[in-house]
Amino acid sequence: MKRYKVGDIVQIRQWDDMVKEFGVNYYGTIRCNNCGFVREMKKYCGQKLRIRAIQKFDDIYYYLNTADTWTFTSEMFEKGDLSMLITRRQECIK
Repeated sequence: MKRYKVGDIVQIRQWDDMVKEFGVNYYGTIRCNNCGFVREMKKYCGQKLRIRAIQKFDDIYYYLNTADTWTFTSEMFEKGDLSMLITRRQECIK
């Protein structure tokens, strides 16, 4: 079962925090699970994003905007994200 669902709002972890946990490869990419967090994604660190799609067979989540599609894994999200819990609670109340 997936931890997150489409519509959840998650906060992206800070670059330095992920570097400490996962390290950086020769190309400057942080390898989280089966997905790389590249330098171009650094602008999203600390930001809250809404999950737009989920890959069916893995821990892969997508953020889509008009210019880019970025791929994230749950390891790239702040742990115990309060905004996700609030969003789910609001949906239960509806």
